[in-house]
Amino acid sequence: MRLTGLAFRPSDEPVSNDALIDAVLAHSVLDQHTAGRTARTLRRLLDYSGAQHRWWTRTPNDIGQLITTALDAALVRSGKRRDDVDLLISTSVDRSVLEPAHAYNLTALAGMFRCPCFDVTDGCNAWLRAARLAQALLRSQEATCVAVVSSEFTMMPTGSFLPSVLRLDGPAALRTSFPPMTLGDGVAATIFEAGGSDWRFAFASRSNLVELCYAPLPESGRYRSTVDRRSWRTDIPFVVDGAGLFAEATHAIPKLLADAGIDPGSVRRRDRARCHEPAVADGRARPRRT
Repeated sequence: MRLTGLAFRPSDEPVSNDALIDAVLAHSVLDQHTAGRTARTLRRLLDYSGAQHRWWTRTPNDIGQLITTALDAALVRSGKRRDDVDLLISTSVDRSVLEPAHAYNLTALAGMFRCPCFDVTDGCNAWLRAARLAQALLRSQEATCVAVVSSEFTMMPTGSFLPSVLRLDGPAALRTSFPPMTLGDGVAATIFEAGGSDWRFAFASRSNLVELCYAPLPESGRYRSTVDRRSWRTDIPFVVDGAGLFAEATHAIPKLLADAGIDPGSVRRRDRARCHEPAVADGRARPRRT
């Protein structure tokens, strides 16, 4: 399988670390002492992450244009047109509908009304799942050109996560609130075609760790009766225990690297530690070594 086109289009408003800290303090009810401790802790976390900006959405009407612009840019790089795409897969965590699928709205926005489409829903794993499916369909010749599109717009005034993820009761809340604060809005599009060598995939998903990264839908508790979430904040729509994720990854990553034929010793410790942090510096998206 060949990756022949790739494009990313961020949303319209860059939000600096200073602006993010100001927003947290504005939405949190804290006394002066707690506010100062919270701001200092958040500043240290942001500085360590390396992120200086993230993009949030202030003009929702431009979302459709961002989606089509990203898709067209990826197609131009691959030398293809919209009519050449015979399958579109949406890998968005954010979505516009539960039925039938977010992908239907993406193809409609692009005027690709006859293009087959579906969603792959697996959080941060969704792109890898979609790429694996694309390879199988390309190999079987059921598809010749597959577009994988992720459109994320959760950090807008009417989005899924704002302003609730900015409301803190102190620095301790950053354990589960900081990762959602690093999110940004934008669209990524990837074009896959047949040819080249087969890709090898090595990743893991474990349902017993679902509480470490959890964005529930309303009334989802009826499916979660066996899980005790009393220690988790229930007033925000997205909780991520970053420290818990890294602790589990410390044990899982060496095996995944070995399964992928990569010597774990050849991967720098800092690269491993930053695998789930935002790859943005100086206001620009940057590639990251893995």
